[in-house]
Amino acid sequence: MLQTGKDLVLSFAERSYVAYLSGRRESCREATLSWITRNGLPWGNLLMRSENDYRKAAVLKPELIKPLPFEQVLIVVDDDPLVCDALSAAGYRVLQATWARAKGA
Repeated sequence: MLQTGKDLVLSFAERSYVAYLSGRRESCREATLSWITRNGLPWGNLLMRSENDYRKAAVLKPELIKPLPFEQVLIVVDDDPLVCDALSAAGYRVLQATWARAKGA
């Protein structure tokens, strides 16, 4: 777990609801929730890829986020520049997690 990202999500969670977008398959839900808990991250809605969805993350994640009320999504954080570009193009405020790329995470 990268401390910068953890600090950021904990800060956001103090004043707003947190949702996690994951490119992992739904069959990984329990392992992903366990990882979130083990790393001391706040509870939030976990939006995941269906088992038979093979789309690239830059296509998938804008679709995963659609059910959330647009005006309530304050910011989206992701380390993939293509995902950030796609979410930005969809009108979301985006912060690229460059600290994750720099650490190879």
